[in-house]
Amino acid sequence: MSEGYAGGSAGVRHPGAGAYGGLFKRFVARVVDGLLVGLTVTVLFAVIPGVGTRGFVYGVVSTAASFGYFVYLESSRGGTLGKQLLGLRVVGLAGGSPITPEASARRNAWILLGLLSGLPLIGFLAGLASLGIVIAIAVTISSDPRNQGLHDRFGGTLVLERPQPA
Repeated sequence: MSEGYAGGSAGVRHPGAGAYGGLFKRFVARVVDGLLVGLTVTVLFAVIPGVGTRGFVYGVVSTAASFGYFVYLESSRGGTLGKQLLGLRVVGLAGGSPITPEASARRNAWILLGLLSGLPLIGFLAGLASLGIVIAIAVTISSDPRNQGLHDRFGGTLVLERPQPA
């Protein structure tokens, strides 16, 4: 596995701030975060009598929890639990961390398509749009010298490796 694949652009670093976070680590962090949020919401719905884990209400709560999770942790701690676990942090273009809640909301706005997930046909189309956005994000991370995804551009952010202790 090459350095560019696992940990950022091969040897490319943000001036004074560290290497750019690569696609693989960012993907694994997103999976970890998805599992954390998904399991939490599913357990919550499992203990509430008469409410299932399918349908519009579940989709709204799950989407709101996911969006809130990303915005809160990126703007208060510099990254989600998944990013922190994998040694990544979200910064502004000048390297400032944590980013503002507004910047995080912009970079994660695509998550809100999930609000439509429980609606017939519209939910299906929103799911296809989300898939297209995820693919566009992956392609732009892979092809950008700073590993800046489409959502990073929209939010004015970068994802960097946390500096290793000396």
